[in-house]
Amino acid sequence: MTPTDRRHLVELERVYKFYRPEVAVLRDASTQVERGEFVYVTGPSGAGKSTLLRMIYRAEVPDHGRILFCGRDVGKLRPSAVPFLRRNIGVVFQDFATKILRSRSVFDNVALALEVLGAPSRVIRTKVTAVLESVGLGGREPEIAGNLSGGEQQRIAIARALVNDPPLLLADEPTGNLDPDLAMDVARLFDEANAGGTTVIFATHDRTILSARPRRTVAIIDGATLEVDPPSASGREMPVALVA
Repeated sequence: MTPTDRRHLVELERVYKFYRPEVAVLRDASTQVERGEFVYVTGPSGAGKSTLLRMIYRAEVPDHGRILFCGRDVGKLRPSAVPFLRRNIGVVFQDFATKILRSRSVFDNVALALEVLGAPSRVIRTKVTAVLESVGLGGREPEIAGNLSGGEQQRIAIARALVNDPPLLLADEPTGNLDPDLAMDVARLFDEANAGGTTVIFATHDRTILSARPRRTVAIIDGATLEVDPPSASGREMPVALVA
């Protein structure tokens, strides 16, 4: 499974996910994301944005339908293949403060993603230094992560997601706990990652980001996926077509 196997990096094919027998969080959800795209996934709280992302990196599996990464059905991967899948996917969460090692250094937090892969120390040092520079934390390697601000801690989380050069970056409400100015700063980091060739799927309900940085947008409405126009400055958001 490599990122050059298929034209579409990610494909959802008529995906259903139930949390109770009578309630579908996702219902007949279908869409495609091509290599190099930046796609927003939006919808109200509880719409299924996080569930969709969790199924892409195989934290959950669909009840019906398929999710493909590089042409492979992730729901049918053997358990032994799941770690390999996740090496190709960086994930950034809203609750970043619970995901970082607060008592460890900035360097240690980012290096962890490479250490678990058995990367040589020289490679780890080079890659961690470079990615921290790219997210605006150059020179902060020895500082204790828990002493940094919320925005800086989120930058650590982004650096850790990017340090292994994944072809796909998933962001689950990554600006939800940040004030508006910090949120825009963090959103710019995802733009920069995308400009470098990383495919980005960014789940958010932040209309300020959606309108200020418009990209292709997929809304989850009543469990189904709907292509929408990004919100304009007036705040209007118009559905244009069901994703087939």
